[in-house]
Amino acid sequence: MPAGLPVALALLAAGVAYGPTPPVPPKQAAKAAPKDGCQTPQASERDIVICAQRPGGYRLDPDIMQAHREARQARAGRLKTPRERMDGTGCGMDCRPSSPDLLAMAIGAATMAKRLADGKEVGSMFITRPEPDEYHRYLAAKQQREAREAAAKTAAIVAAAKAGQAASANAAAPAAKP
Repeated sequence: MPAGLPVALALLAAGVAYGPTPPVPPKQAAKAAPKDGCQTPQASERDIVICAQRPGGYRLDPDIMQAHREARQARAGRLKTPRERMDGTGCGMDCRPSSPDLLAMAIGAATMAKRLADGKEVGSMFITRPEPDEYHRYLAAKQQREAREAAAKTAAIVAAAKAGQAASANAAAPAAKP
């Protein structure tokens, strides 16, 4: 009998769980999918299906695209090689740099000191070929687009006013005849 006691205890212990009983998971209510016009194909559990509405309008700002076009056109007219740039200076292959112009340096230093005394910036003095950057091209394209839209809106208002005047003149003319 003592040999059967551990076997009996093992059989009884197998049916009893150790510790507190785990909570019963709540049943998930079936949610009705909202009708958003998304057609999902028969997908397996391994497939990923993304259903979203496509954004309307332009993906890229048209002003930015116009600025990029203007930048490409501005780069198209530039000289490409150092040889072409050198040929445009007017001196041949024997051009040697001369000494710095001391008078121009003194005038530049005086102008810089005056600007600093007035509290202005001096960085713009060092720009030899001012070219608009991408942001300023964007601002110019935006301003041109807004001007076109304002002109179109003004033209529509003027056309509506003329049509209104013509309609009122046509309505007043038959009333005066009888």
